[in-house]
Amino acid sequence: MTETSYLADILVLLVASFAYLAFFTEVSAWLKALIALLMLYGATFILSKPSRVPKQSN
Repeated sequence: MTETSYLADILVLLVASFAYLAFFTEVSAWLKALIALLMLYGATFILSKPSRVPKQSN
């Protein structure tokens, strides 16, 4: 598997986890919003990182 497919898998799991939380649990709306913001922060952190180790110039 490539590095990009791992990132896609992680993002799919984040979306699936939130969908389960939103539709199948009895959690208050403010807590769902807080969790969504936390997941969004995590997704942007993951996507902002390079997918490869940078080459060293020696």
